[in-house]
Amino acid sequence: MSKISIKAAFADEISRVLHHNTSKPSQVIEHYEVEVNNDNKKEEIAELFNTCVGFEIVSDMDEYGNDEGGYILFTMKKTQEEIDKLHIEFEEDRKNHIVYCIRRLKKWCDNKVEDKEQIEVYLKFKKLDWILDKINS
Repeated sequence: MSKISIKAAFADEISRVLHHNTSKPSQVIEHYEVEVNNDNKKEEIAELFNTCVGFEIVSDMDEYGNDEGGYILFTMKKTQEEIDKLHIEFEEDRKNHIVYCIRRLKKWCDNKVEDKEQIEVYLKFKKLDWILDKINS
């Protein structure tokens, strides 16, 4: 069995490229939270109960057990337009991260011949020719 060694910084950067290449947006971006208390209008709170995905009633107590009020934390669903906008932003960020990581690898390759050889051998060993192509382009 053959072994291959590479500087940790190079391996970490390659791992980041792979992570951002396969990452998907979180389901969390589909929801947002609204906090209401007794200062809000009853009609507004009733509407939130009718349209929320879920809610949590939180009681604020001081260290002596005295109730200092509380609030209701509503989980609301974002509109499809808001979700689509966040997906576009996520894709742009993901691509920018990949470009940044590739530039760092390219910079290391340009600085030292030994580093370039190490990165190239590692990428070929891991069959990540597409990263090598981007570095060399």
